[in-house]
Amino acid sequence: MDNKYIIEHCAFNNLFLINNDIFVKYFGKNRSGLDLKKFGTLIGRINSVSERVIRDYWDIYPDDIKNGIPIVGTGLNRLKGDIFEIFVEGLLKVMGATPSIGVYNYKPESRENDWGVDGFGLGSDSKSLTVQIKYRADPKTELNKDVIGQFPYQSIIAYGVDLHSNTNLLLITSCNGLHPITRSQVFLSKIREINIEQIKNLVDDNDAFWQNFNYLIENTIKVTYKSAKLKVVKNMESDVDDIDVDPPVLRIPIG
Repeated sequence: MDNKYIIEHCAFNNLFLINNDIFVKYFGKNRSGLDLKKFGTLIGRINSVSERVIRDYWDIYPDDIKNGIPIVGTGLNRLKGDIFEIFVEGLLKVMGATPSIGVYNYKPESRENDWGVDGFGLGSDSKSLTVQIKYRADPKTELNKDVIGQFPYQSIIAYGVDLHSNTNLLLITSCNGLHPITRSQVFLSKIREINIEQIKNLVDDNDAFWQNFNYLIENTIKVTYKSAKLKVVKNMESDVDDIDVDPPVLRIPIG
């Protein structure tokens, strides 16, 4: 089947096989039977659900070790990051043609080839485009140059992104995005951003998006496990009580 209609992120299968309800908890209806409709609510779920299920996933999300001592929370942060990356893949596959996104034929990068580029595709100019995805629990966070790392270099050298492009180095994040000085002086405004407010403008109360996103999750399970007797999520119902990470904000036009 065309990869446009399935989630290809490398963590999807491991997450599902350990707990067949995992995507229900993140993306399904809440305890009161209400649909997930807001991005801020999703961030709240990524934080709370991940903290509850991490014990089931310690084998694949262990804490980093430094000088023989575990760095508490690093495995949990990777789990949160993978869930956000799965959401972003769905966003790009459902709404990639939206002018403010402008991403076509998106494909997530494999773990072994991830040297700063989380995914790649084509931009609105039909030229190579790369994506870096950064999850931060605090929506007010501003990212610095150290967080971006090798993303621009790898994009140009390994993926053929045009050095002069102002659109095809794309950062998607759950926070405010790059610090203004980092954006303008370090990266010379060459990194385009889709930040928390822009994502909210795209998906909040957008029933068509959430329906198509959940279809992607369900269809991926059906396609991948069509010969296995595993639960297919039909009625996405979560056992969480939703708390938005911040109060509603004025929705603003995005360019």
